Amino acid sequence: MQGVGEFELSILNEKLKTEISSINIERTGRGLEFNDTDLIAFIQRYAELKKSADRLRYSEFCSAIAPKDSFYLNTLAQRSPTNLKLQYAYEELFSESTRLRYFELWQRLFECERECEQLRKNLLRNPYFDLQRAFKVLDGRNRGSFNMMDVSDNFKS
Repeated sequence: MQGVGEFELSILNEKLKTEISSINIERTGRGLEFNDTDLIAFIQRYAELKKSADRLRYSEFCSAIAPKDSFYLNTLAQRSPTNLKLQYAYEELFSESTRLRYFELWQRLFECERECEQLRKNLLRNPYFDLQRAFKVLDGRNRGSFNMMDVSDNFKS
C-alpha cells in the first residue's frame, strides 16, 4: 500500500521505464539503462526507514534530487508547486530540454550508484581491507567521528 508522499518501487519503476525513458528514446533512440537492482540500490541509499526498501517518501526523493547548494535549494523551495490536481500530462509539465536533463540526472544517479557499489565490493574482496581500519584512517584523533578537514588532510597530497 502506498502512503501519501511515497513513491512505491513498482510505480517508480514503471514511470521511469515509460514516461521518462520515452523522452530520451524519441531523442537518442534509447531509454534509461537500469534494472531492478539499480532501482533498489538507489532507494536503499536514500530511504531513511531502511525497513521499507521498496519506497521513497517525498522528503527522501527531494534529498536525492534537490541540489545541495543553498542558493539553488532556496530558489527551488520558493517555487509554487504545480500540477497538484494532476491535470497535466508528464510531457506538459516540463520543456523538452528540462525533461532531457531530468532523464540525464536519473541515468547518472543509477550509473554512480552502480559504480560505487562495485568499488565497495572490490574493496571488501581484498583480505587486507576492513571497515574499522578504513574509518580509523579518517578518525586519526580517536573522536569516533571525522569532519571535512580530516578527509581533506588524509586524501589531498
